[in-house]
This record gives sequence, structure tokens and C-alpha cells, in this order.
Amino acid sequence: MFDALISVVKLLGSSLQWALQLDSEKRKRFADLCDAIAVTLNAFLDDPENRRKSLSLCQQLRVNVDPIRHLAKDTLSQTELDGLAHQLNNLCDAWQAHTQAMTLESASHPIDLEQVAVAAGHFSGLATRVRAM
Repeated sequence: MFDALISVVKLLGSSLQWALQLDSEKRKRFADLCDAIAVTLNAFLDDPENRRKSLSLCQQLRVNVDPIRHLAKDTLSQTELDGLAHQLNNLCDAWQAHTQAMTLESASHPIDLEQVAVAAGHFSGLATRVRAM
């Protein structure tokens, strides 16, 4: 269900290459975006069954797409940028499906939530590494 999340992590994980091409101000902004994504993912982990909260968190993730596009427009291809936007949208669809399943089944999905936790840590770590460049 959270395959989209893993795709986003892989795409941004390769971003260290293009982050090296950014000036220090843009690297800081990119690191801030990574931190914002990590905070959003952790907020989802705090209450994964809350459908309304997940809808709000999805919008927070989607808000990050345009700033990342702007920062990376000279270093990532349009295909990569479109892929990032697509994967963040897929992640939101997966969250919605997760919250619906939780409502219907009253069951937990620890593997999926563990993937979210791993991704949140990855984004936080990525922000730290980009700031250190």
C-alpha cells in the first residue's frame, strides 16, 4: 500500500547528487522541505486511523511539490519532477485507502506504518546531510 512512499524516498534519496549543484540558500530550502515532509509523516504515524487528519496531512505533502520543482528545475529532469509529484499524490491515495481499511477492518498494518517511520527518518536524515554540504 505504501509503495508510493518508498518511490518518493528513492527519488529524493538520489537528490543528494543534484543538491550538490544548488547554492547554499537553495540547499537550506531543500533541507527545510525534507524536514517538513518528515514532520508530516510523523504526524500521520501519531494517529494513522484519523481520516480527517490524513486528508490534511496529504495536502501538506502536496504543498511541498511546487517548491521542490522550483528548486530542482535546473538540475532534475521534468520527468523526475513529474514523477515526484505523482508519487506524493500516490502516497496520499495510499493514506486514504489505509484510513478506510482501518475503519472497515479495525485492524492494524504495522509493516506499512513501519515504512512510514523509515521514510520519516530518511527525510530527516536527508535534511541533515544536505545542510552539512
